[in-house]
Amino acid sequence: LLIENNQAANSINFLKDWSAETKFKIPAVIDAINEPFTFLMLADELKECLENKTAADFLSKSAGILYQADLVRAKNYQTLLDKIESPKDVFEYVEIVWEDTENDFRKAFELLSQNEIDKLRYISYSIHLEAADTLCYQKFFQDQKLQEFEIDDDEFSAIIAKINFASLMNAAYQQQLAFDLITEFLSRQNWVIDNSITHKSSFGKMIIGSDNIDIYKENYAFILDFSGDDIYKSSLSSNTQNPFFWVIDISGNDLYSNQEPRGLFGVLFGLGFSYDADGNDIYQAGDYSFSSFFGYNYHYDYCGDDLYNMGLHSGGAASFGISILQNELGNDVYKVTELGEGFGSTLALGVLHDKGGNDLY
Repeated sequence: LLIENNQAANSINFLKDWSAETKFKIPAVIDAINEPFTFLMLADELKECLENKTAADFLSKSAGILYQADLVRAKNYQTLLDKIESPKDVFEYVEIVWEDTENDFRKAFELLSQNEIDKLRYISYSIHLEAADTLCYQKFFQDQKLQEFEIDDDEFSAIIAKINFASLMNAAYQQQLAFDLITEFLSRQNWVIDNSITHKSSFGKMIIGSDNIDIYKENYAFILDFSGDDIYKSSLSSNTQNPFFWVIDISGNDLYSNQEPRGLFGVLFGLGFSYDADGNDIYQAGDYSFSSFFGYNYHYDYCGDDLYNMGLHSGGAASFGISILQNELGNDVYKVTELGEGFGSTLALGVLHDKGGNDLY
C-alpha cells in the first residue's frame, strides 16, 4: 500500500489519523498517532512519575495530559494538621478539606441539567455492558430507580463537552495532597479507641472505629479504623448526593465485601480516597469497583498478601476520569472479569501499580 502511494516500504511519513473525526482524542494521542515514537517517551515519563513521585504529582501530570489542566496547590494543610490533638479533631480536618474543594468540584458539573446527569448516570452503568449482562442489570436499574435512555453520539458528545474536567481534577489534586498528609500522620499515632466515635457532617456520616473488630454495615462518607480484623459491608462509594469518601484502615486482616455495582471503592460524579496500611486483606467486589466515572478514585494498600476479586470495569479502571490502584508490598492476587486491572476508556486513565511481591493477575 505504501509503495502504491509512492512511499518507501519502511516509511512512516504518512497521515496515520485514519479517523480524524473521532471525538475526544487528546493532543497526546494525536501526537502519538502522527509520531509513533513519541508515545514511548510519554510512557517512560509516566512510569518515572508513578514510581518516583507522589500520587499528587502523578495526578497533576495525568490531568495535564488528559484534560490540559494546570493543577496548582491552593492551600497547605500542614498547619491544619498540626492542630490535631485527639481523634475527634480528625473529623474537623476532613470537613475543612472537603469544604475547601467543594466549589471546584461543583463547578465541574454546573452546566449539566438534572436530566443530563441522569443520562450520564445511566450510561456509566450501561456503556460497557455486554448482552449477557443486560438482563441482570434491568433489576438493578429498577431498584435504583434509574431510567433507561437511548442517546445518540452527538447528544452524548454535547453533554460531555459541558463537563469542566480541569476543575474536577483540581479538586481531586487538593484532596490528594491533604489525604496523603493525614494518612502519614495517622500511621504514627498510638491513640487507644475503646469505642467507636461518630460524627454527623454536611457531607454524610463519619466514624472512627474501635480497636476491636468492627463491622461496618451503614454507609459512611469517612471511616478511620486503627486496628482489628474489620469487616466492611457497606457501600464505599460516591454519588451525586454524597460525592466524597475517604477510608483509612491502619492495621488488621480486613474483609471488604460488597458486590453491588460500584459498591466497593467506586466513584461516580465524585472523589474517592482509600488507604489500607497493613494486613492480609480480602476485597470481594462486583462491577465498577476501584473505578471512576466522571471523577477520581485512588486506593493505596501498603502491605500484606491481598486478594482482589472484582467484576467488570474494575481494579484501576476509568471512563471519563482517573482511577489508580496501588499496592506496595505482598504476594497479591487480582481477579477481574473484563475491562480491568489498569483500564482506561475515553478521556480516562486507569492504573494498577503493584511495586513488589509474587503476584497473580
